[in-house]
Amino acid sequence: APTGSFTECLDTAIKSPSARRPFFISDSGDNPTAGGSGDITWGLTRLLERSEFKSADAGYTVIYASVPGPEAIETAVAAGVGATVTVTAGAEVDNLHAPPVTLTGRVHSIKHGDRDAVTEVVVQVGCVFAILTKLRKPYHKEKDFTDLDLKPRDADVVIVKIGYLEPELYDMQKDWML
Repeated sequence: APTGSFTECLDTAIKSPSARRPFFISDSGDNPTAGGSGDITWGLTRLLERSEFKSADAGYTVIYASVPGPEAIETAVAAGVGATVTVTAGAEVDNLHAPPVTLTGRVHSIKHGDRDAVTEVVVQVGCVFAILTKLRKPYHKEKDFTDLDLKPRDADVVIVKIGYLEPELYDMQKDWML
């Protein structure tokens, strides 16, 4: 796959024409299936700092999978779908690269009973749909997203923490970078 820094990948994704979307970015540096902690927050923090993604009406749909945050999950589940929450997640295992990330956003969806994550919550911050999990989880299949009321085929940018795109994700992407 073409490679680049996280900034280069995001710049390429947002400059890509709509015919080249969804644009997938694979963050191999925090791959939970290859020994990564899965809880590094650096990428999500950089994503949320981008001015183009700060508004829900920005014209983009960005999906970020994922950051574990058991306490964030507890707060979001208690608040329920549609509620606005402020939660903190990540950097419990690996805090050398970035501190925990604090998000204020709307609870988009909640899913209980996942084999890996146990519980998953999607918090929408601007046009970013950040997936938070009780336990770390890789996102390899379309169903991983659609079960959370997300539509990766309709998204502009989908960011996953895996070393390469699994076959289902590869078949969905119109372009991608590692």
